[in-house]
Amino acid sequence: MIYIAVLVMFIYSSYIFWWICGWKKTDEYIPNSESNINKISIIVPCRNESKNIIQLIECIKNQNFDTNCFELIIVDDHSSDCLLEDLIKISTVNYSSFNIKIIKLNKNENGKKLAINKGINCAEGEIIICTDADCKVGKNWLKNMNGAFVNSEIKLIFGPVMFIEKKGFWYSLLQLDFLSLIAIGASSLQNKKPNMCNGANIAYRKSAFIEINGFEGNYHIESGDDEFLMHKIFYKYKNSVKFIKNRDAIVYTKAPADFNEFVNQRLRWASKAGHYQNIISKSLPYFVVILNFFLLFYLFTSIFMLDFLNLLIIFCYKIILDLVFFWSVLNFFNSRKLIMYIIPAQFFHCFYIAFISLFTIGRKYKWKDREIKY
Repeated sequence: MIYIAVLVMFIYSSYIFWWICGWKKTDEYIPNSESNINKISIIVPCRNESKNIIQLIECIKNQNFDTNCFELIIVDDHSSDCLLEDLIKISTVNYSSFNIKIIKLNKNENGKKLAINKGINCAEGEIIICTDADCKVGKNWLKNMNGAFVNSEIKLIFGPVMFIEKKGFWYSLLQLDFLSLIAIGASSLQNKKPNMCNGANIAYRKSAFIEINGFEGNYHIESGDDEFLMHKIFYKYKNSVKFIKNRDAIVYTKAPADFNEFVNQRLRWASKAGHYQNIISKSLPYFVVILNFFLLFYLFTSIFMLDFLNLLIIFCYKIILDLVFFWSVLNFFNSRKLIMYIIPAQFFHCFYIAFISLFTIGRKYKWKDREIKY
């Protein structure tokens, strides 16, 4: 057993140091103050978001960016609340300073990919920026996202995302876990083996989207409007994808409200795991599952046999590795206080990864009030 433990922790160490190097090599992005302003189309697919969308529109209204140079396209995906009526009512009164288009999917259309695709077909801008209806952005968000496209080689960018700050143990564990995924996505891109990005903060050239035939080949996967598009562009155009490592580019989104919502979110994310192209990214989800099942097995075996020394050594080693990784990541997100949650996060992570992996077998999950087969 000890030899298996050494092997598993060696592989985990390799991943950790690979991510640390990638994150360290990802330079802080500083937008050029003399950047050319591109025509931007912000696309927000919505379903039952009448309680959240006004907050996002207010954030976009207050951007430090020429209002003549961007439009907001809201695509309603068959909402059952009063989303459309509310939007039409307020957009003509309160938001006449910039262009808002409100469109609706047809009866035979549904899902986020089709909503984005329909928005792109109506877009006037060459730069497409996508975010979610329940998000908040800072006033320099568009300035940062636009500035990256001064480089003509850049076809797609994605930026940092974090949960809107709340107090509490549950929130802190979720935030720590979420920020690790954002950093892993940025690090893996820097290391030329992209895996993850987040659709709440992504932008790309409309021409590049058209050239790669958009989401073609991925429509059968409910999730993945962000990652699979990023993969297609990365492998078609050399040095074309960039992570915007700038605090002003952070998008803030809502954390899952409860454990059931959290499970559905992670099941949706896990549904993409088997479709990555490069070996490192494709093997990572499986290794994470193996690692956490191994840690759980080791934990229960040690308790049953009253042998805690090796267990203590393994968990202490893993905690030290995680501390090294998280230190610079949390520093960037101004969330250093989360470092105190790394020890309880070890056990949270073990149990939820094992739980999620078991539930993927024949499991259906809910997304935007729709039941979807895994």
